[in-house]
Amino acid sequence: MLIKKPADIASYEITPRNVYLNRRGFLVGAVAAGAAAAAGLSLYNRLSSPVITQASAKIDGSQKSKFSTSESVTPYKDVTNYNNYYECSTDKYAPARLAKDFKTRPWTVSIEGLVKKKQNPRCRFDH
Repeated sequence: MLIKKPADIASYEITPRNVYLNRRGFLVGAVAAGAAAAAGLSLYNRLSSPVITQASAKIDGSQKSKFSTSESVTPYKDVTNYNNYYECSTDKYAPARLAKDFKTRPWTVSIEGLVKKKQNPRCRFDH
């Protein structure tokens, strides 16, 4: 590495004093901002502990709201199979049973019949 003597350095190679001081100020500010962010994150992590619970476990410190009810949780079968539409059947659980082998992919759609412009080729949904 070649180190120049002060007499060998041209004046245009020397950084002006105000630019040099501004760079130092910027670096000091960046370090201070980073330190403040790290301190804040550290403090947040210390004050907030992660809450991990099982689905059926009671959460400590929870209180009943005035809007709470004493109803039981809806059974899984009702949540996943209940149907309130009558296109396929009037039985609330029949559509799920009837559609168990129904394939939704690939699916094609065509627009035809009493329309001004038929849409061909058919749209295809493979996703």
